[in-house]
Amino acid sequence: GSSRIDNQIIKDMELKPDEFQKAELYKKTYGFNPNAVAGTEYICSQSAKKILDSILADIKMCIDFYITRCSGEHPGKIYLIGGGSQMKGVDEYFERALNLPTHRINAATIKGLEFNSHLDTSRLNFLVNALGTAM
Repeated sequence: GSSRIDNQIIKDMELKPDEFQKAELYKKTYGFNPNAVAGTEYICSQSAKKILDSILADIKMCIDFYITRCSGEHPGKIYLIGGGSQMKGVDEYFERALNLPTHRINAATIKGLEFNSHLDTSRLNFLVNALGTAM
């Protein structure tokens, strides 16, 4: 998810491929602001929007499949986890787009998970894919 946003920022801002850290810094600094109108913040927000809209389309497709093919009920809320979920403005955008309450989850607070005392749990959200693989 969020590395796709970095790559889109590199493309849209015409950065060099090795300027990945610069793109990541822009993403962390500006986040996603649908009200941005000019400059770097606008370009970064538009880059993020392209990727977020793709993710939202996938989520909507999964919800529709679940409701129509699995006789499921419409979800009552959405939980976001991972590094990209920490980006400014993402939770509000998902909430508006899906018309569902949206909450960020901190992986370090999930009940039943135990961590090595030397692990920096503040960085855990950026390692959530590895956490899922390890489980």
